[in-house]
Formats: sequence, structure tokens, C-alpha cells
Amino acid sequence: MHLTPQQLANRWHVSEKTLERWRNKGTGPVFLKVVGRVLYPVQQVEALEAKRIRLATSRPLPADTDLSATDHLMAHR
Repeated sequence: MHLTPQQLANRWHVSEKTLERWRNKGTGPVFLKVVGRVLYPVQQVEALEAKRIRLATSRPLPADTDLSATDHLMAHR
């Protein structure tokens, strides 16, 4: 499954122009370009989102954190 730039922009609350800028700089999520269309693989978008989850600005979640257990996350606060 893939997301269009519009769908990803809506998901992340950013503009499509921002996504375009990220593509040009190579700083955004990986994408496919098929017959002139840009598509974002959902699995790659979700993986990028998971890597950016934080407990605090300066530190990511430990690698073994179970994201399905919200009580576990709240215990770290």
C-alpha cells in the first residue's frame, strides 16, 4: 500500500510543498516515482514514524519498548 503526497501531508499535518522540499533535499521519507507520480510506501512511513518516537526531546525510546502498552509509556513520565 502507498500514500500519495496529499495523504501523507494530511497524516503528518504538513504541506505538500514541505514534502516536495524534503524530497528535493533528500531529508524526508523514502518514496517511489512511478510514471511521474510520487508515492510513499506505508511500511516505510510507519517505520520512520516509529524511529522518531521519543520520551524526551533528547532521547528516543529504548529499542525494546512495547508501543502497544500505553501504561508502560505513562510509567516513564
